[in-house]
Amino acid sequence: MIVIHSGGINSTITSATRYIYSSFSTKSEDVDTWVTSLNLNIRLDYSSHSFSTELKSAKPTSAKPNPEISEVVKYIDSNLPSPLREEELADHCHYSVTYFSKLFRKTMGVSFRDYVMSKRISLAKQMLVEDKYSKVAVVAYQCGYKDVSYFSRIFKKKTGLTPASYRQQY
Repeated sequence: MIVIHSGGINSTITSATRYIYSSFSTKSEDVDTWVTSLNLNIRLDYSSHSFSTELKSAKPTSAKPNPEISEVVKYIDSNLPSPLREEELADHCHYSVTYFSKLFRKTMGVSFRDYVMSKRISLAKQMLVEDKYSKVAVVAYQCGYKDVSYFSRIFKKKTGLTPASYRQQY
């Protein structure tokens, strides 16, 4: 459910927050920013269904899902364009970086850094195919990379193709 409101959200609605996909306040938010964010979140949700092959092959080793790691994964998935630092997320969970790193790998089957990189590359692949007219630099920035040459190197390392070649091929 998407909630568009002109002030506070009714308490009846807030009790069903697990069903709210996004909300927009007509008084305090910029519609362009919200639409851009909503569009990115929809793409991220869609891309999570077409997970990269690296993450498909990685099997989580933890028997029970960890609620903190689940929240971290949700945060990562919805904030790919933002800088994501393992130290900050470990601190948010009140864990040492070492413990957080081990717990993340045990729960997810891949390291924090590899998970973030794979999600960003997966999103980039989707964006390159869906929007043939956007520049590679724009795609890189929207996927959380501030340096286009670094993005291109990582993309080529993971896919075997440059972003432009990948776009042409698909």
